[in-house]
Amino acid sequence: MTEAIVLHGPNGVIRYAAPGCERLLEMPSDEIQGSNLLDRLDESERKRVKQAFVRCALRGQAYGPTLVRAAAPVVRWFEVRTQPVRDRAGHTLELHTVIRDLTARIRFHEDLSMREALEREANELAAVGGWMLDLRAGSLYWSPEVRRIHEVGEDFVPTLQSAVDFYAPEARPVITQAVEETIATGQPRTVELPLVTARGRKIWVRALLRSHMEGGRAVRLYGALQDVTERKAYEEKMSQLVDELTWQRDRLAEFGHIVTHHLRGPVCNLVTLSDMMKEGRDESAPREDEELVDHVADAAKQLLATFDDVTTAVTSVDTDHLPNDTIDVQDMLLKIVTGLSADIQRSSARISWDITHCPKISYPTVYFETIVRNLIENALTYTVSGRRPVIHIRTWMDGTSPCLSVADNGSGIDLGRYGDAVFRLRTTFHRGRSGRGTGLFTIRHLIESLDGDITVDSTPDVGSTFIVNFFKYRPEQGT
Repeated sequence: MTEAIVLHGPNGVIRYAAPGCERLLEMPSDEIQGSNLLDRLDESERKRVKQAFVRCALRGQAYGPTLVRAAAPVVRWFEVRTQPVRDRAGHTLELHTVIRDLTARIRFHEDLSMREALEREANELAAVGGWMLDLRAGSLYWSPEVRRIHEVGEDFVPTLQSAVDFYAPEARPVITQAVEETIATGQPRTVELPLVTARGRKIWVRALLRSHMEGGRAVRLYGALQDVTERKAYEEKMSQLVDELTWQRDRLAEFGHIVTHHLRGPVCNLVTLSDMMKEGRDESAPREDEELVDHVADAAKQLLATFDDVTTAVTSVDTDHLPNDTIDVQDMLLKIVTGLSADIQRSSARISWDITHCPKISYPTVYFETIVRNLIENALTYTVSGRRPVIHIRTWMDGTSPCLSVADNGSGIDLGRYGDAVFRLRTTFHRGRSGRGTGLFTIRHLIESLDGDITVDSTPDVGSTFIVNFFKYRPEQGT
């Protein structure tokens, strides 16, 4: 601690300064004598201190200790103690003042107070308080936040038994066992239990128990108590929501199986009958009848295709046991292109691919084929009149997740207008096209059911690029 000892008159003029005063007074030693001690104090302090010096000289009474602020620009705090120096007759000759620099100590206490205030506020926001049980004295301390959680006043004197009694009856054996085990073993414990406050309010708390050992024995228990009522309510709400969604998913799967079993047969029969009508129609029949048969046949096929898409989407909710197959992307693309050869030839489309960076993908075969086929069919459907369709397929790795893109030069999608609806069921963006509005919905459902993601980048009359990241949200997944 920096200290200065000076002799001065009631007006503050220094007559003598002990060695070492230079640092505190911030003056060269040869300039201290004759200077005014009051000038080293903040202007707001000078009048008060000068009056104290005068009283000390006139009455012969000591002054201080008192805390005064030093002169600017740097904020410092001095402790000042002044005593009169008397002659043999008892008259005051001069004043003896000891000045100590308490700046560091005051800043320490200010920082400590600030930290304590911040800790109190943080504990209040987090609803966390501290407690300590002295096992030798049997006394229990609760912090203000622990008292707030229990809804008791400052005059309440907690004991171990009263603390246990605050817990719900079914929770008391649990907290008692936790206390006994922590005392016996010294191992920390954490429990979440229901508690009833002094006002009868039912809440949930999280109790952390720690022990302080001396000579192999626990002498103190201490820890924290947190009000987790809101979190428990949220968890319960989420649990109920998960149960409800699971129930709805199971009902949806059952519906899908029922539809598959009972309706697909009649739909297929309708397609077969319509084809038979086309093949066996009388050439002399009116043209209107021929067109009607053609419309019926087309409608039946479209109904079957829509049925298959929706059924696939509905039944894909249960993917937990779907095995991954090692898919040769080249072979799969050739198979899909062969199956679409009629549409490709009719539109004169040119299809190319680059799969050098990811030639094989581990994925359920039926899903992979459905995804890629739908994306290619989409590109063949939404073309620009007079423009030869060009489709390019590419595969690569994003970390441990395989990716695939299908780019075309077709009619594109106005994402500014339809961006939020691209993958919705029964949504189409181009009039006069044969799209059913189920394909993109179906493949998005398939992809997301296996922790993947699909996005689209599209410009009207320029084209679209669909990007599939097969395992974007699944950690540690390779090809």
